[in-house]
Formats: sequence, C-alpha cells, structure tokens
Amino acid sequence: MWLLTLLACGEVEGDEEGECSDAADNDLDGLFDCDDPTCFGSPDCAEVEGDADTDADSDSDSDSDSDSDSDTDSDSDSDSDSDSDSDTDPCPLGSSSDCPAEDCIAIVEAGTDGMEGVYWLAPEGSAFEAWCDMENGGWTLVWSMCQDGGGSVTNPVRTTPLMPSKHLPVSALSYAPVEAMEPTSVRFGSDFREEPGYLLSWDDVTGTVNQLQKLLDGDFSGDKNECLQYLNPLEGSNGEECVLVMQHNNSNSEPYDIPSLGCNCGVWNYPLLWGQIDGLTQFNGVSHRLSKDEPSDGVMTTDGCLHVYVK
Repeated sequence: MWLLTLLACGEVEGDEEGECSDAADNDLDGLFDCDDPTCFGSPDCAEVEGDADTDADSDSDSDSDSDSDSDTDSDSDSDSDSDSDSDTDPCPLGSSSDCPAEDCIAIVEAGTDGMEGVYWLAPEGSAFEAWCDMENGGWTLVWSMCQDGGGSVTNPVRTTPLMPSKHLPVSALSYAPVEAMEPTSVRFGSDFREEPGYLLSWDDVTGTVNQLQKLLDGDFSGDKNECLQYLNPLEGSNGEECVLVMQHNNSNSEPYDIPSLGCNCGVWNYPLLWGQIDGLTQFNGVSHRLSKDEPSDGVMTTDGCLHVYVK
C-alpha cells in the first residue's frame, strides 16, 4: 500500500538518475539507496549486488581454502607422525628372530643400550639365541665346560642359547656359524678368575691346526700330543705373559680332556694356564691360572666353568 501511495504521489527512490547512490532517503520511506525496493534493478545497485555475490564467493572460497589447508596440514601431520613412527625401530637389532644380528658386537655398534644376556643372531641365515657379554664390548659365548656339569667334550650339547651358568654339561655352538661371524679375537676365560683371561687372535687359534674348531666340534682324533705355538696374548689379556701353546694329549681316552693353554709343550708337565687337569676326584678338573707361579690346586674349582668367547 505504501509503495502505491508513493507512486501516486510521484516520489519514488531511483526515478531520478543517481538517487540510488546519493545516500539520501529521497522518497522519505526510511530506506536508503539500494536498500529501497524501488532501486532494485538500478545499475548502481547491480554493482553492489555483484560485489555482494563476489564477497559471498570469496567467503566460500576462503572457507574452502581454509578447509583444504586444514586437510593438508592434517595430512602433513599424519605424514609426520608416520615418519616419526618409522624412525622408531619397532624391532631393535637382536631382540627377536625377526631382526637378528650377525653377532654380539653388531648390536653394540648399532647403538643398542644392551645389557649382557641372550640375543638373537643369524650369521649364516638361520636365527638362534646366544649369550652376549656386552659389558666387555660384545663377545659371543661359543663354548662352556663346568666342573661337576657332566657331559663330554667329544659330544657337546648344542642346545641354544649357551649360558654361562654353573653345573651345566659341556656345551658348544657349531663351528660354521661361529666362523660366519668373522671374528678377529678369541677369549679363553672362566667365571672363577678375573676376566677376560687369555685373549688370542682368531688367525692364531684357527691357523695351521684349527684348535677352536676341534674344541667346538669335539673332534680330537689324531691329535695326541699335538702342540701348536701361538703369538703372545693380545693386549688386554690379564694372564701370564708368555708365548702360549695349546695342546691336547689324551687321544680321546678321557671325556673331559680338552686342548689346554700353557707356556710350553707338554702343558701337564709345565704350569697349565687354562684348561683341564686331572683332579677333584678325576672329573673335569677345570683350571685357570693367571700366573705360572700359582699352585695347581689353588686355581681349580669345585663349581666353576671355563668359557670361550669370540668377537
């Protein structure tokens, strides 16, 4: 009705050029310029409407961009989390059969803060558990014989992991996986004397006569009184400083005689430094001297073990 009244009176907003953009209420109806329905369709108002549409589109685009950015950020965060997760190794080296190490020293070199204990190794394919001495740099236990542990050096127990525990039967790893570790040193020690004992190079022990293979395989056939001379013990040894020899002289007649270390051939006639001597009721008689001046009965044990490690 008000529009008809205004039209009847001749006062209409926008009937004169510029009235729809002069910021004045030309028809006195309380509505200014493009807010007045009579200005709808005016070129001035068409511009405003276009701007409004543009603003609306801009807002929509902004919202879309914001959502897209948010999604991108979310994806980026997700990728970052994924990368972070992949950086955290779910299977530390040596912790299971799914991620075995080649040897104990490889676990040390990988930066694993491992303590001595049992780890998974696979130097030649098949994984098995082994005892690692981490406190001294990653030595792998490959042979053990304990006083009163029983067993036979010619048929060592192959159950893994070998453990440095007392009263266990003679135990050994097979030579093949030990050789596959490509060690450079061999350690002859015990749990009843200060470690490490006698350290020798791998090449010395496995040279012309492979005494380590004989020890691990339990095959001493044909080596009665065989005596092999070695170089001096390696730096870090804490035993007698002499040119060591290793000798086995019972031709398999006793189940506990092993290649033993001394300063001269005929190690039973001269001070035996590491190995087996008859005694303690003619059983293992495991002995470990740190000095050739120590008496025989002072370095034998009723419940200790001899150990061989490689690294």
